[in-house]
Amino acid sequence: MIITIGRQYGSGGRYIAKMVADQLNYAFFDDELLKLACQKAGFSEEMIRQFDEKPGNSLLYSTFVNSAVTTDNLPLNQKLAMAQFEIIEQLARSGNCVIVGRCADYILRNHPDLVTVFIHAPGEFRAARLEAYYGVPRQLTDKTMKKHDRKRADYYNFFTQKKWGASQSYHLCLDSSVLGVEGTAEAIVAYARLRERLN
Repeated sequence: MIITIGRQYGSGGRYIAKMVADQLNYAFFDDELLKLACQKAGFSEEMIRQFDEKPGNSLLYSTFVNSAVTTDNLPLNQKLAMAQFEIIEQLARSGNCVIVGRCADYILRNHPDLVTVFIHAPGEFRAARLEAYYGVPRQLTDKTMKKHDRKRADYYNFFTQKKWGASQSYHLCLDSSVLGVEGTAEAIVAYARLRERLN
């Protein structure tokens, strides 16, 4: 089974994803995807980070999707995305795993054992997490959340032609402030185990 987790910034989505992977004994992929993509694309990780999860020229990308050009003709950010997408497909064939972000829910949309999740939470909850875990001053939390959420939404919407966070795109949409980070992970694990039994 493959579990993909999209998340609002500060919702605890990455921590939840890691807990889900640990409880199910699945492989876990987040930043590892970037490192693997760097190796595949032949760029240094330091050079690549500034281009990670950024959209690009939609006309050029749509031309690529229609197989008229190779990745050699794409800008660096889109070349990196294509490398990550190929790696995501490879990981899905290699066994059970949890993948965070990177449009994985869309890339693997035809996988028969796919569970797609989106984690969100109210601004106050996320702001408190940013202060507690990332040391972001309270006066900057709103700006920080908007910046990161906009980046994720632009990237997702560009490459999938869908709307990031829209409930119809996911099997589960969970507010992590209701059950807490641990409880949200438990809910996803319970759903995944039920899916396994029903398959």
